[in-house]
Parts: sequence; C-alpha cells; structure tokens
Amino acid sequence: MLHPASSWELRHGLAPNLPTAPHLAAKNGGAGRIAALEYLSDEAKFPSGSLGYLVRRAILGVTPVVGDFASGNICNHYRSVEEFLREPATPDNISLLAERETEYWRTQETGVAWIIGGSTPAGIRKAALLCTLAKLKETGQWDEHYKPAKAEDLD
Repeated sequence: MLHPASSWELRHGLAPNLPTAPHLAAKNGGAGRIAALEYLSDEAKFPSGSLGYLVRRAILGVTPVVGDFASGNICNHYRSVEEFLREPATPDNISLLAERETEYWRTQETGVAWIIGGSTPAGIRKAALLCTLAKLKETGQWDEHYKPAKAEDLD
C-alpha cells in the first residue's frame, strides 16, 4: 500500500514508494533524472548524511510529476562527482554542490534542460537542498553523525 503523501512531501522528495507514471519514463538514454535516482539510491555509497542522499531526496519529489523532462544527462554529472557526493552534507558542501551543478548546466549547449538548468541560480538549488535537509532532520531521516567511507571499502 502506498503512503498517502502530502503536497509538501511531494515537493521535498519525502514521499516514499511513489511510482513514476509510465509516460514519464527515462528518455535520455538512461542518463537523466530517473537514472540519477537509481544511481543515487545506492545507500552503501550515499547513506543518510551524505550529499548524494540529500540530492536523491530533493529530486525524488519532482520525478513523479516531471519524469525526465528537462533533465538532460544529469546522471552523468552525478557520476562524475561521485566522490564529492559521498561527503557529508555540510552547509559549505551544499553551496559547492549547488555551484557545481549550475556550472554543469551552463556547459550544456542546447535544449530545454540547458535553458532551465542554466538559468536556475546556484542559490535556488542551495535553498531547495537546505529545505529538503530541514525536513529530513525534522522527520528523523537524517544521520547527523555521518562520516564518509573510503572508496576502497565500498567495492
């Protein structure tokens, strides 16, 4: 049985077990938002307390609504910064992540993803991540004492 989600939970990626509508399925060669969710779902790499976990929870809320629309190849970006996504989600790391993602989108050359992603300021991304973080803490879904594992311990 699915958990009845509030609109706040949907907007902040806190509604568990939400199916993605078939018409919103991955259309970016497996490198868009849906692929990113699957990639970031590896809790051995990205446990509660890590940037990767926070990113997954932040984008989880929009995916049932928009699927892969305007997501470009975002999963490739997350794969390229995997080590950083294993770091704790401190305010400084959240700011840096928001800046890196904004830079990524501004390097994309065409399409709706470039227009939307490239025009979204890092401050908006940071605010979305901080709002998600606050709700995760409020609901007890956040590990305040997370320390990243060494990469060789994960393989």
